[in-house]
Amino acid sequence: MVLAWALVLALPSAAGAQLQPGGFGDSKGPIAISADHLEADDPDGLVTFSGSVVARQGEMTITCDLMKIYYVAKPVAEGAAAPAAESKETGRTPLSGAGRQIDRVECEGDVKVVEGDRMAVGRKALYLAQSLPRRIILTGEARVWQGRDSLTGHQVTYLLDEKRSLVEGGEGGRVRTVYHQEERKP
Repeated sequence: MVLAWALVLALPSAAGAQLQPGGFGDSKGPIAISADHLEADDPDGLVTFSGSVVARQGEMTITCDLMKIYYVAKPVAEGAAAPAAESKETGRTPLSGAGRQIDRVECEGDVKVVEGDRMAVGRKALYLAQSLPRRIILTGEARVWQGRDSLTGHQVTYLLDEKRSLVEGGEGGRVRTVYHQEERKP
């Protein structure tokens, strides 16, 4: 779903330190999205939220200026009848209700993802739910924090199924990470 962004990013360092593994984003439970404006286009499988968008699921919150959610019809189970293009009685299409699933989510403008002590920011975010490998791409001065540790790059890509991160510095830019080691007690 929209907030199933398991954005647990590895911080490269000389010691091979990592942000703590775990589920950044819980794909269970209701998703609540509020915005100044909503436009739904069922034939194109698109819902657009604009103006101070706030999306919440469980403990995760995503804020941005614009969020586009692209849907596709769910595949028909083997042996089941294909859904009608549109029912005149209900006015429902294959993209309505339970007959749809998220293909991708695009967020633009001051994107911020927060859950507990984890936060990710950037100018744009893209969640590719149906493309393999499933991934989240955060661009435009992308920065990720967990507690005091941070990672910065032009583009941060998190491969969800592999739990692996790729960070690019961009043209002339570099990747930067700050990792705070735990103090050892004597």
